[in-house]
Amino acid sequence: MNKMRKVIIYYILIIGLIACNKTNDNKTNNRVKVVCESSIDSIKAFYYNYQHFNSPLAIKYSDIIKKKRPTFKKIYISNTGNYEIEYTGVMDTLIRNCDVLIQIESELKNLKPDTSFAAKDVRIAFVLYFKNSKSDKIILINDFNDLFFNGSHQAKNNKLISLIKRNIGFYSWFTQSELKDMQELNDTTFEREPNLMSAENNPRLICVKNILH
Repeated sequence: MNKMRKVIIYYILIIGLIACNKTNDNKTNNRVKVVCESSIDSIKAFYYNYQHFNSPLAIKYSDIIKKKRPTFKKIYISNTGNYEIEYTGVMDTLIRNCDVLIQIESELKNLKPDTSFAAKDVRIAFVLYFKNSKSDKIILINDFNDLFFNGSHQAKNNKLISLIKRNIGFYSWFTQSELKDMQELNDTTFEREPNLMSAENNPRLICVKNILH
């Protein structure tokens, strides 16, 4: 009788293990189904969190990715008697949100070559890492929103620039007054998400100001 009981328990355990494996397989299959449909795996961004500054030489892609992390310095403006915060260095971040990657990839398909001259003086650089490609693609943007894709000058695409800048936190370093002068934010040919974060409500910048003051 004891032997029969052991056999029954043994078979119950085997059935339980099989059931667990099937459940785990189903979970794995469900996870596999949730795959981002973009061919871009991620986008690495490097950018100056300040603009309209002069550089003795044009800033290249190889320059911007080697810059140190930003530092903040409180400087005295003698002719005004006020203090301002000076920014130096380069910010870097990573875009991995699937919806954003799909939107960016869609806009990349709309890029068109532009044969006019534009200075390749980089202020923002993006490296696109594709899932099934060994060669990464590079996007460069200068101070005037001129766009370069893998070295070739492209026609203006304010929708793409706005989409990328928003998702790397670029706008959050500028005041509402400064944002009003940005070309892509004045473009009425496409819709943008409301409630754009600016320097006035950027927690990182507020924290820095509190420290420096």
